[in-house]
Amino acid sequence: MREAFGGLIGNADKAIIDGEYADQLASVMRSAMAVSFDGWIDDDLAFVKQWGFDLAAITKPVYIWQGDDDFMVPHAHSKWLAAHIPGSVLKFVPGHGHISLIETYRSEILDQAQQLLK
Repeated sequence: MREAFGGLIGNADKAIIDGEYADQLASVMRSAMAVSFDGWIDDDLAFVKQWGFDLAAITKPVYIWQGDDDFMVPHAHSKWLAAHIPGSVLKFVPGHGHISLIETYRSEILDQAQQLLK
């Protein structure tokens, strides 16, 4: 898995993609792209295309998480989102990448999401 991601992951993600976790991640990725990788392309296009709504019109709470070792999402993008979504909170976490952040902070992220649904 580390080799498959190539330059898309930094040291934090390389460290976590190992053993059983790497096998599980590979299985999920194969399943997600079994029919097509159009979703991945759509996700990447979100960096450069209009989303079809005004971010300034968002009135619900928004939490943005990103690690400082994230090579998949430009740091400028999370900062731009935080600047354009009123009241949003950017949690920029030192020492984490795109994958390691989610794995390490999964409970906190999910707890935060559940609180927003109440």
